[in-house]
Amino acid sequence: MNQGQQVSSTNSYIEVLKTDPDSALGWLAIGVFSALTLLGIALGLGRILSIAFSAGAFGVGLLLYLRCPIMYVSFTCWLWFIVPFIRRVSDFRGGYTEPSPFLLAPFLVTFISSLALGKYLPKMLRRGGLPFATVFVGLFYALLIGMAQGFGLVSIVTSFLGWAAPPLMAFHLFAHWRDYPAYRNVIQKTFVWAVLLMGCYGIYQYLIAPEWDMFWLTKSGFTSAGRAAPRGFRVWSTLNSPGPFGNIMRACLLVMFSVRSKLLIPSLISGYLAFLLSMVRSAWGGWLVGVMVLMTSLKSKHQMQLIITILVFGIALFSLASIDSFSAIGDRLGSFSNLENDGSANTRLATFGLLVGPALTNLVGYGIGDRHYEWGIFTFLFNLGWIGTIFYVGGLIVLIVRLFEGHDSKHDKFVAAARAVVISTLIQLPFGSLMIDSSGFMLWLMLGMGIAAKKYYREQRLYNPPLTNYLRG
Repeated sequence: MNQGQQVSSTNSYIEVLKTDPDSALGWLAIGVFSALTLLGIALGLGRILSIAFSAGAFGVGLLLYLRCPIMYVSFTCWLWFIVPFIRRVSDFRGGYTEPSPFLLAPFLVTFISSLALGKYLPKMLRRGGLPFATVFVGLFYALLIGMAQGFGLVSIVTSFLGWAAPPLMAFHLFAHWRDYPAYRNVIQKTFVWAVLLMGCYGIYQYLIAPEWDMFWLTKSGFTSAGRAAPRGFRVWSTLNSPGPFGNIMRACLLVMFSVRSKLLIPSLISGYLAFLLSMVRSAWGGWLVGVMVLMTSLKSKHQMQLIITILVFGIALFSLASIDSFSAIGDRLGSFSNLENDGSANTRLATFGLLVGPALTNLVGYGIGDRHYEWGIFTFLFNLGWIGTIFYVGGLIVLIVRLFEGHDSKHDKFVAAARAVVISTLIQLPFGSLMIDSSGFMLWLMLGMGIAAKKYYREQRLYNPPLTNYLRG
């Protein structure tokens, strides 16, 4: 295999599972869990199923973590991608439940990766893991402040999971840097299928308006998404609102530039169209910034391939967008030229003016358990205070600087994609708290993979230079 040759993510993924003696057990656990979930939905078990689902997901996740860790990462990604959809179908059959225990599943399964802290943190502190430790110090500080503030237990636990689970996954990937190629391949494979599924369902959702989605839209009172009628709303596909869907799709689509697969073209067509139908302008802008980061991170020949790909798909997608059924995309794009009359933008600016003073003078913070804010910087300062924010953001900045050191992205397009996802997420912090929950998971997943790749290639150069050329994808 020549240096820089890209391995098919599909074939690599299959080879990983073939060589894993526990993969059959993992697939059996996932199959039984899926079958029982479908049975529970068919029987209309509602809230009982929602509790059993999260417990079952945690059990399967723990089994995979211990016996088949490569599959654990893929399983966790899928939970973030589709659990809100499963919740809506279950609520439609068994009755609306708010808050829904279903939504705890991805947080709980991701939190399993905290087992890596006790096992690897002391050793990894001497091998580049100190920035992760500072992030966790900031979160632990905010947790103590939240407990002292007297927030409710449920509020503290759910908020802490949203903050802590994503960087825990990143540390898990960093600690297992020796398995970077296997993790890279399974994530690429997962994202190809996820983009295809979420894209196709998003288009179907927009044109047909399935009953379970409209039932949830009405019951939840989520009026900002639009009307409960075909083509009357912004697409959220299998997620729980257009914002998280747009940002997860943005990250996945940027990773697609590093993938070779027979499913790539249909995945890209459906994925980009659904991404446009989400009508999340900040995610569109983030994607554009991500593409620019990709351009600066790739070799010249890959830059030309990227430009050609963007032009071809741009022409095809805008041709589709000109069809009456998708005319809302053009209207949303046109709103960029009229931001002074945009209600959403004006509301954000008004909120900024009200909160900037109290935020900048909040040294201690209100702690984890406080609410999240539209502006990410306010979520930092009100939840973590300046003290916690300095630890968290300081560690994050050091990791990002490390990600951009060296030239590994010239030979491994996945590293370039990791850079693009990280920067395209951070650039959107004025528009939302993208460092937590599902968007935070994507940020830290790719940051953890990027840092793992840097350590992997550095060690390969030190101890086995010829193998480095063989394994780069």
